[in-house]
Amino acid sequence: MISQQEKRYRESDRKYQAKKRVLGLVDKTEEYRIWREKHPGGSYAQHRINYLIKKGEIKRGRCCLCGESKAYAHHENYNEPLDILWLCPSHHKKYHLGLVDIIIKKKGIKL
Repeated sequence: MISQQEKRYRESDRKYQAKKRVLGLVDKTEEYRIWREKHPGGSYAQHRINYLIKKGEIKRGRCCLCGESKAYAHHENYNEPLDILWLCPSHHKKYHLGLVDIIIKKKGIKL
């Protein structure tokens, strides 16, 4: 059975994808350009983390909520590129939708 939160998440995602289609943002290059304009330090933070992973100075972590090995570095503050929270794609998206905030606080994970 699907929870109410999951239903809201799915509906929100459907609306988001529909909005992208209407605005013609199915072109990833354009979508990334818009994202970079909205988040001025974000590109640097992402590149810095990826560089350090390639160099072997930091190791890609597992999702702090479910342990999934394919995890992304989530930055709360782009001015601090090394202050990251590892989240799998599912939890990362849910985090931005406000659905996993409570779980993170319950587990005592530092943001």
